[in-house]
Amino acid sequence: MIINFSVTMGGLKDQLLNQVVEYEKPELEKMRKDLIQQTSANMQELKELEDLLLSELSKETDVPLVDNEPLLRVLEDAKTKSVRIGNDLEVAKETGT
Repeated sequence: MIINFSVTMGGLKDQLLNQVVEYEKPELEKMRKDLIQQTSANMQELKELEDLLLSELSKETDVPLVDNEPLLRVLEDAKTKSVRIGNDLEVAKETGT
């Protein structure tokens, strides 16, 4: 794997802007950092939901999928969480721009 560590003008601009915001409005910078952490946590939760769904779907059982209660509960929970996370990520995207 090759990692490109070259510095870009856009990257420097973003870093400088973050430093100025942190100096001028520390509460705004804290909100930005919290938003980044929340977005990361949401992405991790989505990954865990995907893994759980795949695990439930791959289990061998004699019960048809439509009658598999544990799978249906996992699907319903995943649906609810994914809608909430999708909304949170959309808000984060709008806030970040």
